[in-house]
Amino acid sequence: METIKLRAYQQKAVDAAYNAWGSGKYKDFLIVAPTGSGKSMMLGKMVSDIAAAGDKVIVLTHRAELIEQDAKAISAFTSIPVAINSASLKRRESGQITVAGIQSIYKQSDFYDVIIVDECHLISRNKNSMYGSFIEKAKEINPRLKVVGYTATPYRLDSGLLHKGKNALFDGVAFDIKVQGLIEKGYLVPLRAKAGSKQIDLKGVKKRGGDFIPKELAAAADRDDITAAAVSDIYKHGADRRSWLIFATNVEHAHHIHHKIENSAIVTGDTSQDERKRIIDDFKNYRLRCIINCQVLNTGFDAPNIDMVALLTATESTGLYVQMLGRGTRIKKGKKDCLVLDYGGNVMRHGFFDKVTPSVKEATDGTGEPPVKMCEKCGEICHSALKTCDTCGNVFPVEPISHDTEAFDGAIMASDYKPEEFLINRITLSRHKKEGKRDSVKISYYCVKDGGGLLSTRVFNEWVCPEHEGYARKAFEKWWVDWSMSVSRVLIQDLSLCKQILKTPPPKSVKELLGYTDQGANLMHGKTKIIVDTSGKYPKIIKTI
Repeated sequence: METIKLRAYQQKAVDAAYNAWGSGKYKDFLIVAPTGSGKSMMLGKMVSDIAAAGDKVIVLTHRAELIEQDAKAISAFTSIPVAINSASLKRRESGQITVAGIQSIYKQSDFYDVIIVDECHLISRNKNSMYGSFIEKAKEINPRLKVVGYTATPYRLDSGLLHKGKNALFDGVAFDIKVQGLIEKGYLVPLRAKAGSKQIDLKGVKKRGGDFIPKELAAAADRDDITAAAVSDIYKHGADRRSWLIFATNVEHAHHIHHKIENSAIVTGDTSQDERKRIIDDFKNYRLRCIINCQVLNTGFDAPNIDMVALLTATESTGLYVQMLGRGTRIKKGKKDCLVLDYGGNVMRHGFFDKVTPSVKEATDGTGEPPVKMCEKCGEICHSALKTCDTCGNVFPVEPISHDTEAFDGAIMASDYKPEEFLINRITLSRHKKEGKRDSVKISYYCVKDGGGLLSTRVFNEWVCPEHEGYARKAFEKWWVDWSMSVSRVLIQDLSLCKQILKTPPPKSVKELLGYTDQGANLMHGKTKIIVDTSGKYPKIIKTI
């Protein structure tokens, strides 16, 4: 058998898994691997190594394409037979190595040393789900059972991070492969975005379980004028692109789009296995230019030729957003990038593809300090889920999504946007008071920037909260350490004073902080530059230098 060598980051991921077990840090853990990073190869190497050690391992997933893909990858690393248990593939086998569809095996029970779940973000927190019941029974048979999850998105819309919170299946993340690093090394292609001529009007579309209600979303998206405009855009912007993937809201919507695009086909949950294979094969071999799908090709669809993705749908799920866009990031000879046309405000809602921030539920475990944001108008610290400041009533910026606006047009990768740098002229600190709230300190940076010989002035504000608790206090303590280092560098000639400053613990009150800074009068001597993200409605200070 020919020896296959993993890429450096793939080998690191596999090694991290063994280190997690060997060190006792984690028994059940996640490996976060972006779409196109070669997840099946890492999984195949792991399974091969586990089986070579004499252990029994099963790989679970939810789709026939993934079952075949994983089985093929495993077979490339080992001569041990790979059994497949899948009703849709008409195979009912078992062995030392088994790859199975969860729908086909969840009622069965057997002894396993290791269970690996591909696309594990689909595992519900409900122990009575197919995955939950199967893993629970396997742990009863073998209490020493280890569980590994592979996913590009380690969170769910309904219940948060996979490794956080009560009854979390996984203990932690053993390895996390970053999208931007893979793009920089040429293992993935970047995404680009262009404007469309219409957007789905989401006003009045209600939500259930954290996402838009499918029926209401379909009613808003499946309109003749939107479809006609989107198809026109697709032909215009996709003229020099060979393979288009379109996401529709439901089956009927997919058919309406299909009727307007030549050399296209539809893939839905109703498409037979044989027909789906034929369509995908034609698509990969350029006999078919466009596939329109609905809730089917979000995961487990490996088509490197995709160079344009059109989102004629909308989602609040960061995970689904990443999965959809990830279809276009795989590398292919002659492919420089993938174009994204967004008609549902998804890019504005979720942000840069390589720097996504999950929504409140997705990003947290439901315990501990809630995520917060600072009101740019009054400086009040508010829960990040709030749409308006509960102190001053300021409406937090949300890009409007109206029927007559254009789709997002601009940077979709964080690397495409460059924050601005300003020179700091002076800095002031002052007490910030709000009735019924704890005082904070407002820091104002008075800055200048050279714009082609013309100096422009800007003032950027941030607030620190020495008297608050939780996240806000931790943020202040981090700021204090940075401030102390900055001042000590300026006063380096006075070593005793430097040591005194660096040893001083973070103040516990506004009065104490302002006392150290001489009532805020320009004493942050070490700060000469400020880096600011000015892409949003309100500037966001990234760092001071």
